[in-house]
Amino acid sequence: EEMYMNAIIDAPKEAARHGFKAAAYDEGKKASLHLLMTDNKFVITCEDPFGSLLIEKFLLRMKEVYATGAGAAINFREGGAGLGCVIMFEHCSHLYLGVIPGQKTVVSCIIPTGLSYRQRANIKKSLHLIKV
Repeated sequence: EEMYMNAIIDAPKEAARHGFKAAAYDEGKKASLHLLMTDNKFVITCEDPFGSLLIEKFLLRMKEVYATGAGAAINFREGGAGLGCVIMFEHCSHLYLGVIPGQKTVVSCIIPTGLSYRQRANIKKSLHLIKV
């Protein structure tokens, strides 16, 4: 839900703020959500046609949440508190962020399945950033 809401609500607003030409969901433009299930993984990928995700801002928001705690990070400033980013990262083993500025943002999470809470808590995490 977090990824798709960001793609359909936040991405067009951020694109307009950055002055990108495609700053609205005009005819023919769409967000897409892809789901894949294997024996031991659930993969979620969301794509938008704006390329407005600022990776540095994303990382800063995550850092703020980890540094201050979720309760302190909650705010009503524009652009969110970063809680959604952290929730995604906490539930996955791999988080991929790909951005072609002004053209496309792709976010993918790989979530291991069939694990106990203890096993899930001990999973090593990877964050992959791709900016073209």
